[in-house]
Amino acid sequence: MATVKTYDFGKTRITLVWKYRYSKNKETLDSFIDWRDWRIAIWFKRNKMVGKKHFNRPKDWNANLVNDYMLGFDLLIFKGWINWSTGGMHLEIK
Repeated sequence: MATVKTYDFGKTRITLVWKYRYSKNKETLDSFIDWRDWRIAIWFKRNKMVGKKHFNRPKDWNANLVNDYMLGFDLLIFKGWINWSTGGMHLEIK
């Protein structure tokens, strides 16, 4: 099971995620895909996401893309990453 913490600072949102290989209450498919190999790595990823400005007009989404950054690490039995974006729309699932 993953530990997820989200912090909002003005227009910036920072999300921290931490996973442990031998944690209880694991979903079988998610667990198999995430932990199918042993790895030690530090990685960086940049994605584009739709910004908050003019979000109600889908035709203008191409001109309204903002960057979303991820910095992560994979240790043998731990995985974690930090995700941050400024001015992007986030889907809230409750």
